[in-house]
Order: sequence, then C-alpha cells, then structure tokens
Amino acid sequence: MKMELGQVIAERRLRLSDSPGREVWVRLGLPRPFPDAPFGDYYCPYQIVGIGDERVRHAGGVDGLQALELALLVLPTELNVLRRTFPGLGWDDGPDGQYAFSDTLMSYPPTAASSEKP
Repeated sequence: MKMELGQVIAERRLRLSDSPGREVWVRLGLPRPFPDAPFGDYYCPYQIVGIGDERVRHAGGVDGLQALELALLVLPTELNVLRRTFPGLGWDDGPDGQYAFSDTLMSYPPTAASSEKP
C-alpha cells in the first residue's frame, strides 16, 4: 500500500548544525483507518523531509490515538538512524541528537527504576 501523508496535523522543524541553511521537517499526518482492515485498525502517516529518502512511513494501532502515539515513539529512532549520515541533526538550540520529544516517549518501555512507586 502506497502511503500518502494527507492532512498534516503537526510538524517540527529540525536543524543541521553543519548546514545552517538546510531545513529538515518532521510531519505527522492525520490518523485514519487502514483501507479494508478487517478489525478497523488505524495508521498514522509521518514523513521526514529535507534529509533521507523522504518516504512517507506509518505506525499502526488499534485506534487513531494508539497509531499517533506509536508514530511519536518510532520517530526519535528514525531520526537517530539519519543522524549517522547527518551528525548535526537536532531541534532548535538543543544539542545534536535531541529532538524535543517528551522523556516519557523517549523512555518507553518503562525501566524498572521509572516504574517503582515512591
């Protein structure tokens, strides 16, 4: 199935510290049902533009919210893979390799230390 990004619901501009004029965008599309899915599963398309192959990819879930959450979980990993080729990749004035995704997303699944009760 060829993915299309469709309606963009959120985007973030990243920078390459060694190429200041180059723009890199992370874009999230509106989650929607898989066509002809027997159980009504959803997918959330996303795209990284400005580096890499710029292909639209997706994360799937049992509903739109899970598909969106899983897209947000996989994006930092995909950006880290691209950072091997583009080492200056980062968000705003943060250090290279930081994309401003929440710590909750970056630390999933929870480690034993983070799941302990105070």
